[in-house]
Amino acid sequence: MRRIIFLFKAAAVGSFLLLFSACMTVMYGVPFKYKNGSVTVTNGNGIPIHGLSVMVSDPAMLDDPFTHVMTDMDGRADFIIELDYLSDLQIDIEDIDGPQNLGEFQPETIFIDTGVYEDNESIDIDISLEEE
Repeated sequence: MRRIIFLFKAAAVGSFLLLFSACMTVMYGVPFKYKNGSVTVTNGNGIPIHGLSVMVSDPAMLDDPFTHVMTDMDGRADFIIELDYLSDLQIDIEDIDGPQNLGEFQPETIFIDTGVYEDNESIDIDISLEEE
């Protein structure tokens, strides 16, 4: 009889702890996911632009960007970021070296709703910049 009472108490305590830990995760911690992404930037003629600054951030926290990368010779900037399931992204593209990379280009800001992407789907953006 004592063994049955002990097992019942252990099952009740275990169930309580499992339920409590699940509530703590939902209420006090938002799960995170890693997202791969890339931005490919070209000029109006489709020629890749290298040396552009690409800053990826949460629009609500611009002072703390997820990552800051530069476009390579193919006009591509790759990034891997960790974000929660509630995050949207803001991608700021800026020409920081003046006319050295095919001309001077106007800055561009892109807003992305990450909720439309599957968990394992990469965020790939192609954009064409206007010359100043």
